[in-house]
Amino acid sequence: MQVNATILAHEAVEPESDELHRFIFSISDELNTQPVRNVVSLRTARVLASELVPDTAFGRMILTIVQSDPADYDHLVGKAFRHA
Repeated sequence: MQVNATILAHEAVEPESDELHRFIFSISDELNTQPVRNVVSLRTARVLASELVPDTAFGRMILTIVQSDPADYDHLVGKAFRHA
């Protein structure tokens, strides 16, 4: 089964804080007609990245968020990750 994780949007809750960033994303697969949308904060992504193995679409997406420079967060919007 192919799973896709896509970053849909990035928002800085408080622009002066490096920690308060949120990423809206969707997860989809061929079994579900509607993608599931959710939000992850940068803080939560950092915790997840320390626990996840990046061998899934979601894991790779989280790792990419954590490893990206804050100046590049808006460039992550539209980035898709796939796992077959």
